[in-house]
Amino acid sequence: MGFRVCLRAREKGLLIRPLGDVVVVMPPLSISVEHLEKMLDIIRDSIEEVAGG
Repeated sequence: MGFRVCLRAREKGLLIRPLGDVVVVMPPLSISVEHLEKMLDIIRDSIEEVAGG
């Protein structure tokens, strides 16, 4: 599941990596709130699409 979520996120322009079924997220400490929100939106959407919800 984690690998498929990461592939879907990559299609949306976000590079994250899976560790089994865990999605590893390591944003820089200097990330803006806007970028953080966009990143989390992409991750949420990717999980929902892959999980069928």
